[in-house]
Amino acid sequence: MDFVAARENMIECQLRTNKVTDKRILNAMSSLPRERFVSSDREHMAYVDVDVPCGNGRNVMAAMVSARLIQEAAIQKDDEVLCIGAGTGYSVAVMAGLASSVIALENDKACAAKADELFAELDLDNAVVVEGQLVDGWGAESPYDVIFFDGMISEVPSSILEQLGDGGRLLAIVDSSGGIGRATLFVKVFGNISSREIFDINVGRLTEFDKKQEFVF
Repeated sequence: MDFVAARENMIECQLRTNKVTDKRILNAMSSLPRERFVSSDREHMAYVDVDVPCGNGRNVMAAMVSARLIQEAAIQKDDEVLCIGAGTGYSVAVMAGLASSVIALENDKACAAKADELFAELDLDNAVVVEGQLVDGWGAESPYDVIFFDGMISEVPSSILEQLGDGGRLLAIVDSSGGIGRATLFVKVFGNISSREIFDINVGRLTEFDKKQEFVF
């Protein structure tokens, strides 16, 4: 399969036609071998406009979705970024080309190891993998300018919002009712959080954030 041609087609037919205009993001996605981030038996699907499994229940988010979210984050070259549920690290690799540093938080050892391997292979010196519970975020390096959830969640924990710095942006696809997910931008200003829904989309879930069922007797 001609992955270079597939990558160019992804840029022209999936990204440019869906309001992705940031040249930095387009350039990053033009150069990254997306096929290396998915499961080996799914390489042929790497550039299809869908979530692609990368192992152990994790997915590489559809390129159009991740690109739109990253664009809304308005990442600057001096920004510190936290990616939660990073999987094998494709979104992290894209953001590493925009930010000062990106921390990839993952609780699956195999995915974390693969991400670490790929970051080294691609010379992404400003992307670091850490292992921990996703619902806790990564307070050790907070506050962050940007927090990015690499999958759909039921709600954003307040403890993670607290890890966002003043002026910080948090991007998440939130599905609070078990229906359609809503890509949402959260912004913190002087300690106050505001939010704006960007578009509706369903992607693979980060099940660690699923609400626990409450039984009434």
